[in-house]
Amino acid sequence: MSIPIITKDMKKVLIITYYWPPSGGSGVQRWVKFVKYLRDFGYEPIVYIPQNPEYPVIDASLVGDIPAGITILTQPIWEPFHWYKKITRKDTTQAIKHGVISPSMHKNWKERLALWIRSNIFVPDARMFWIRPSVKYLSEYLESNDVDVVVSTGPPHSCHLIAKAIKQKTNIPWVADFRDPWTQVYFFEHLNLTDWARNKHYTLEKQVVEKADRVLGVSKSMYATLSTRTTAMQYSVLTNGYDASDYPSIAVTKRKKFTLASIGIWAVAQNTPNLWNVLKKLVVEIPNFGDNLDIAIIGSVAPEIQAILQTIGLDRYVTYTSYIPHQEVSKVQKEVHLLLILLPKSTIVDNAFILSGKLFECLAARRPILVCGTEPHFDIVEIIKQTNSGLCVGFEQEEELEEYILSLYNKYLSGELNNDLPDNTSVQKYTRKALTKQLAEILDAVIKQ
Repeated sequence: MSIPIITKDMKKVLIITYYWPPSGGSGVQRWVKFVKYLRDFGYEPIVYIPQNPEYPVIDASLVGDIPAGITILTQPIWEPFHWYKKITRKDTTQAIKHGVISPSMHKNWKERLALWIRSNIFVPDARMFWIRPSVKYLSEYLESNDVDVVVSTGPPHSCHLIAKAIKQKTNIPWVADFRDPWTQVYFFEHLNLTDWARNKHYTLEKQVVEKADRVLGVSKSMYATLSTRTTAMQYSVLTNGYDASDYPSIAVTKRKKFTLASIGIWAVAQNTPNLWNVLKKLVVEIPNFGDNLDIAIIGSVAPEIQAILQTIGLDRYVTYTSYIPHQEVSKVQKEVHLLLILLPKSTIVDNAFILSGKLFECLAARRPILVCGTEPHFDIVEIIKQTNSGLCVGFEQEEELEEYILSLYNKYLSGELNNDLPDNTSVQKYTRKALTKQLAEILDAVIKQ
C-alpha cells in the first residue's frame, strides 16, 4: 500500500463506531477499511470508539489495517452484559457471543427474562449508556478541534444517537451509515417487544434518517426499507466490498475433499433444509459422494444448527472451526470448492437488501458461490448474475440446487473445479479503495450542501 501524503488542507472526518480492532467479525471491517484508504482521497480520519467494549470475537490481525498516526478518541462504556451473565449463569470471564437474540424455543426462563429486559429496557440497544457521556466528551472535543463532517455507523444504533445530538449542538454535517437495518433487521421479530419499545425504535429510527444530512446503506433495497419510515431522507448506496491487498494473486492448493464452506455467523434463522435434503440425497444416491464430502463450518454456529445436522446424519461430514483471523480468510476461501452464503429466513422482513461483506470477499476469491434463501428481486441475485459467480436459490428450491451441486461435484472429480473462475472486471468496482473514493465524493457533497 502506498503511503499517502498528509497535508494541512486535508478535510477531517469524525467517525463514531463501536466496533474497531482488535474486534473481529463482520461489523468492524467496513470502516476500518474505509479509514485505511481515506487519506488517499483527501480526508484525515478521527475515530471515536469505546474504551472497554464487549467484543464477541477478537482478531488482532485487523490492527494492521489501521493507518499510522491517526487520532483515536476513546471514552469508557458501561454495558449491561454482566447482569445477563449473572441471570443466565454464563461464564463471567467470557465475552457475549453472537446469537443472544434468537428465535429458539429452547431458552430457559432466565434467558427469556434477560432477552425481554434487553429488548424492552435497553432501547435502541445495550450501548445506550454510552450516548450521554459520548455527547459530552465529543462536544468538548469539537470546541477546540475542527471537523468537517461526522459519520456514525450502526449497529449499534446508539452510535447514530450520539451523532444526532452532536449535529444538534454543532450543526456539523452528519452522515448516518447503516451496515444493517434497524427495525427491518431479521431478528427484530424475535425481540418480544412491548408496544412502547417498538414505537420507540420506530421513532428513533425516523429521527435519525430525517435529521442526518445523508443516509448511507449497503444496497438499493435498503432505501425502500428505510423509506417506509419517512420520505424526508437523502440516501446513497455504498456497498460493502473486499480489500484487494487481502487477495494476492498466488496459487493455492485446493482441498482433497469436495468442500462446501460457510465462513462467519450461522444463526438459527439461517437454517437451510433444502441444502440438507439435497446433500443427504446425494450421499445416498451417488457412489463415494459421502467419502469425498466435507462441510466446513468456520465461525460462530448456533447449537440448534449443530443439533439438526446430527439428527439428519450429516454431522459426520462436518468440520467445525470456531474462528480464523481475517488475514487467513482469503486463503481458506481459495482452497475450497463452493462458498456458502446463507440468508436468514423471516416471516415479516424482506431480505432483499442483504449485501454483506462476505459476498464481495467471496467474489474476490473467484470460487463458485451458492446463496440460499433468495427471491428473484434480491440485490444479491443481481450481483451474482452480473459477475457470473454462482447460483442463488430460494428456501424451497431443491431440484435446481441438486443439479448445481452435482455439476460442481463432477467438475471436482475431473479436476476442472480446481481452476478459479475467470477474473471478472465487474468485480473490481467493489474493491475497498474504489468504494472509499465513492465515500469521499459523498462526504464532499455533504460538506458543500
